[in-house]
Amino acid sequence: MAASAERMCVYMVLTKGYETLSSQPIAVDSDVDFICFTDDHTLVSNTWDIRSLDLILPSDPTRSMKFPKLCPHRYLDDYDISLYIDNNTQLRQTPEEIVRQLLPPDTGFAAMFHEIRSRARQEFETVAQLPHLEMPWVVAEQLAHYQADRPDVLDSRPINGSFMLRRHNRKDVERAMERWLIHVLRYSRRDQLSARMAFAETDFEPLGLEFDPRDNPFAYKAPRRNFDRKIGGKLPTIAELDHATDELASTNIEVERLTTENRRLQQATLDTNERIEELE
Repeated sequence: MAASAERMCVYMVLTKGYETLSSQPIAVDSDVDFICFTDDHTLVSNTWDIRSLDLILPSDPTRSMKFPKLCPHRYLDDYDISLYIDNNTQLRQTPEEIVRQLLPPDTGFAAMFHEIRSRARQEFETVAQLPHLEMPWVVAEQLAHYQADRPDVLDSRPINGSFMLRRHNRKDVERAMERWLIHVLRYSRRDQLSARMAFAETDFEPLGLEFDPRDNPFAYKAPRRNFDRKIGGKLPTIAELDHATDELASTNIEVERLTTENRRLQQATLDTNERIEELE
């Protein structure tokens, strides 16, 4: 059970155009603050306290939303406990009851294990086959680095990042979360790929919860509404831009070659016609 002096909140992050904001009906039965960080100044809600979020990386909203998602101590330092949930996560129980049952007093971080994959390596293999989630070569580089630096991490059990309970002001939690953010900024936007590495590097072990994050006694996943992953930040990576630049340069060279060849053929045609006229 959380100490009575501990102040709690539930929060989420929603960038403009990503999907329609979901309500949280359970909020009416709770004394806990429900906070939505967003860069969309038109959002209104009966259950969420809408708070403005300035995107640190305006052209990369997906990575920008990772700042509050992974580092609540930067944004919620006046709260002791936070429950992060994705927009499509619906709570079945009040946050007070969730904390009472799932976050023991001596625990800084609790999250549900991944519902399908039992090893982090499998998460890499899956994401690498889904380019709408991340570019394959980004995943390949990250996997290669992890394999070289800490291969044992790839055999650890991944967590699901859609439901995270944290005593976020604890120093060990802060240290692990800051390291996690570094990995997301350096490698894939898919934070589940780097969670275990960040924890291993900071000697931090979260409490793994044996519940399916898609449907369990505490929460369930509702269908997304007006979901658009592209608007949410699937922007070109540096590697993609470099590749596109190379392709454009090659195309321009080919266009120039064909233009020159066309001019040569046109001149040859004129010369031939002149010779024909002379012969006639």
